[in-house]
Amino acid sequence: MSALGQLAGGLAHEINNPLSGILGLTQLVLENAEAGTQNCQDLKDIEKAVFRCKKIIASLLSFARQEKTKMEPVSVNEVIEETLVLCARQMELKHINIVKEFGDGLPTVNGDFQQLMQVFLNLFTNARDAMPGGGTVTIRTQLAAPGPDKKSLLSVSLADTGSGIPPGILDRVFDPFFTTKPAGKGTGLGLSVCLGIINRHSGAIVAHSEQGKGSVFTIYLPV
Repeated sequence: MSALGQLAGGLAHEINNPLSGILGLTQLVLENAEAGTQNCQDLKDIEKAVFRCKKIIASLLSFARQEKTKMEPVSVNEVIEETLVLCARQMELKHINIVKEFGDGLPTVNGDFQQLMQVFLNLFTNARDAMPGGGTVTIRTQLAAPGPDKKSLLSVSLADTGSGIPPGILDRVFDPFFTTKPAGKGTGLGLSVCLGIINRHSGAIVAHSEQGKGSVFTIYLPV
């Protein structure tokens, strides 16, 4: 996994530089293009494609990144609220209702606020994509039963009412570059990034799904 991350990071950096040049030149020419012409539309299509490529590059860099996690006492409920500020509007536009069932008086966890935000943002994004016709996302935080080492755990579960994940591929959803989304719609790195971050927090993330009823991703973090 480490070697794969280094390879992905190297490729991302090598590709990102020429992409930035292509984007800059495209936008420069676009400024002088006559609106409504085919040339103008072609340039906009190029710009859109480059932005798509840069988004993939960002995912690759996130997957490959091995920076030291900045641990501090963190309120998981607060992390989720901050994440929802970023994605609630998108959920609303997709007719997705968000139900929050937050435990009261939960202890803090030792974590990196920004990295945990990235985990929840990836999970919310996947839930949104699993419900193109709308639905409900329920996010619940609570204390969980102690793990095998008898340490206290805090659990966060995010459940959607989407189409679910086929049983035959459920155990592959955390594999790098594996995706069930249509071509061009996903990089297959979102859940791999989540797994890496949660592992660095000495936690665990598990997936349960039932076709036709939806999926539940549950995170366990030590407190």
